[in-house]
Amino acid sequence: MSARIASQPHSSPRTTTPVTLSVSFYGPLLYDFRSRSPWIDIYAPYCPNHLAGFFFDDFSYSETLLWQNAQQAAQLDPAKRAYTLHADGLAAHRGRPTVLQPATLAGAPPLYQPKNVRLQKDKVLFKLAVPRPELIYPLYTDNVQIVESATKKPKPWNQFQHYATGLRFFYRWDALSAVLLDVPGGSSVNLTPPLLDTLTPELHQSVASIEVRYQGLSILDQNDAHSDARACFASLTTLAGLTAWLNYGDGKGAPTNPAPNPPRPSTGPIQTCSITGADCHAPVILNNLDAL
Repeated sequence: MSARIASQPHSSPRTTTPVTLSVSFYGPLLYDFRSRSPWIDIYAPYCPNHLAGFFFDDFSYSETLLWQNAQQAAQLDPAKRAYTLHADGLAAHRGRPTVLQPATLAGAPPLYQPKNVRLQKDKVLFKLAVPRPELIYPLYTDNVQIVESATKKPKPWNQFQHYATGLRFFYRWDALSAVLLDVPGGSSVNLTPPLLDTLTPELHQSVASIEVRYQGLSILDQNDAHSDARACFASLTTLAGLTAWLNYGDGKGAPTNPAPNPPRPSTGPIQTCSITGADCHAPVILNNLDAL
């Protein structure tokens, strides 16, 4: 996955009609809900051969290029690799977001919310702050068992359930206001998306959408179709200070390739032939949502 630096986005008619803005997140991410703040911090771990991009309309911004451009302009500390998405007409939800249940699934929403998350700041590639949404919709659920202990076998064994591998946030948005992304170095880029022509029966409003993708190359490993998910989840749990791993019932209990828990991204050239697994599909981690 790659993204390009965009020129100015196409202009489109704006309206004062209330609009639902959806922001969709794909890839191995940790969502930290601040209990006394209307903001959510989203953390991306170091995952080999992964790139992030911010997509809207037919334009996109590469997170890597935004960071590199900021570094060239000023010698920035890696801890300042942080972004903030905001708009004057985008109101943060003050209460607990409502988690929507996918119609194809029964039971509790498929969200992984472990206890005792301890953020490891040295494992963070970048951070994105977004306003707290009114609605959350789990995306692309995967049927897997999350084993939370590296040494103890859980009981019952092989008890699989669905977990979301992405999330979609819904906001009330005044479409006359620009959606901006503050980037390292003190500047901003415009992510204002176009309005769709159709109305959604469920929301009774026009909809606009933005996507945030943090993904790797989609190359299938014939020997282990889940190798990329295992590796990404290992990086994500390391960022969260956890030892959990994924059990797909195939006898494999750890990432096969690349090595788990990379402390830093590789500095060498990307070797396509060495990358295994389909693209991510690791369960995302939520922290402090139930405490709101």
